[in-house]
Amino acid sequence: MAALLESENALATSTISVFDQGSVRVKSCNVKKSHPSSPPHELFIVAPILENTYPVLLFCHGFWIENTSYSQLLEHISSHGYIVVAPQFYGFPPVSVREG
Repeated sequence: MAALLESENALATSTISVFDQGSVRVKSCNVKKSHPSSPPHELFIVAPILENTYPVLLFCHGFWIENTSYSQLLEHISSHGYIVVAPQFYGFPPVSVREG
């Protein structure tokens, strides 16, 4: 029984907070349309540097903002061992303001 309690205490003290930076080094890149089979909009991708198999997260940001505006958050998530893909969404065409 003592060994079981000891192992539970070890698990409790080794828990990682989601607010701590992960241990995985990451890189980011923008993928622009370069081929007819490419996605219709730019993608912002953050992925671990070391090649391996990682889960993929699709990050859907709000309209009226660029996908790269979340770069620090996406790098933080990726540092925990995820590939994060953020497509650029466009909600409405830009509004022009009349002068005069």
